Amino acid sequence: PHISAVAYLTAPLLAAKLATRPCMHVCLEKRIGVCKAKTPARLARAIRFVAISDTHTRHRFLQLPHGADVLVHCGDFTMPEVYPAAHHEALRQLCDFFAHAARTCGFRCCIFVPGNHDKFVLGLGPRVVQEHLDKHVPCEARLLVDAGIWLRARGSECGGVALWGSPMSRANSKSSPNDAFQTSYEKEHEVPQGVLDIPREGKLDILVTHGPPASSDARGCKSLDAVLDNHEIPQPRIHVFGHTHEGAGEVKARSSGRCIAVNATSIDLSFCASQPPILFDVPFGERDEAPHQLEVVSF
Repeated sequence: PHISAVAYLTAPLLAAKLATRPCMHVCLEKRIGVCKAKTPARLARAIRFVAISDTHTRHRFLQLPHGADVLVHCGDFTMPEVYPAAHHEALRQLCDFFAHAARTCGFRCCIFVPGNHDKFVLGLGPRVVQEHLDKHVPCEARLLVDAGIWLRARGSECGGVALWGSPMSRANSKSSPNDAFQTSYEKEHEVPQGVLDIPREGKLDILVTHGPPASSDARGCKSLDAVLDNHEIPQPRIHVFGHTHEGAGEVKARSSGRCIAVNATSIDLSFCASQPPILFDVPFGERDEAPHQLEVVSF
């Protein structure tokens, strides 16, 4: 279905529901808006996530729900062709956005998986980007470039939610200059070395990529489908992505396995921030209550 209001996904039920508000209006003020619509009750023993993508500098016009734990940005934070001279400005805006979201909406963790427009991550280097996030964002903030994290209660050695982030997407065209982290047409069936190298042991609750799999979108990556159909690695409950603006808000259940695919793109084809954020809960543990203090651990 095409979601025209706040989308709410519960991982165990693999269901999509609408909030009481018929649509999410664009906030015309140049700041982060707090969604005033009533959001569904949180699942017991769960971590609440909000996913957005492809904001293309329109992040100030988003209305984000209050009270969620984790904000996930699936890439394309910047506009087309951000030149090297603007790389530091793009990073400053990302830090400001996450900092404001943490202070205004109460997020305890912010995650950024870059997209094909986010060349500033390559230009400055992941280490520099992470250092700025650590310094300027008042909550946990992570850049994920083919890496995984556990979100769990501070001091706990078990339980929690496992998330893997990869910036891969299929090239828009052979001539597009916005090709950061992309897979070429000629190699779309192959997974590049070091990409989506998910550990075979353990579990995976959430997969975040910039681009969709081909099974969810004709412009998606066939190599992503190969990963999702590989039962030798943990299969995610939810796969969240962006990249294709036409599919914004689409929620699809994969024919194989338990995974559902969600396009969290935030802007429409006119580059207006008219699409709602995606809201979903993932159970934290069978016996644990929702953590009061989140700890982010790499894996």
